[in-house]
Amino acid sequence: MLPKFMNKNLLIGGGIVVLILSGFFVFRMISSGEIAEEEITPTPTPTPAYQEVDDSVEAEITMQPNGKNVDITITGLDGRFESMEYELSYDTDKGPKGVIGKMPLKAGQDSVEREERLGTCSTGGKCTDHTGVENFKLVVKFYTADDEVFILEKDFEEV
Repeated sequence: MLPKFMNKNLLIGGGIVVLILSGFFVFRMISSGEIAEEEITPTPTPTPAYQEVDDSVEAEITMQPNGKNVDITITGLDGRFESMEYELSYDTDKGPKGVIGKMPLKAGQDSVEREERLGTCSTGGKCTDHTGVENFKLVVKFYTADDEVFILEKDFEEV
């Protein structure tokens, strides 16, 4: 017969062995896929559907004589839109650059003209003009009161 403290140690040791073996078998079942895993189906984020604006809306870009600014002119709006966002991108001798902007439109407004500087200005007011400017691309998103979005994209090789 074993002393009382040996029985207690034997029981504790046996319990530890059982826990280790149980953990090992559970781990193997999980890693082998025997335990059913909940399948997660990703839900895509909806993106707004952009409709191409009709041919009555036209855009032009004109270089000002100083060579530092361009005028963006958009006509044919016919008062259909509440606001617009635009991105004018272009190449320079130091790589691609661009400007972005947005503006509300007035009820019944048929055209809009916007002047943009082709350069970078600091908050202190110092501006550095871009050089070697070419290959303009204009992307305009028009928003209606009914949350519809229309898009106009146009490339300008020469301005």
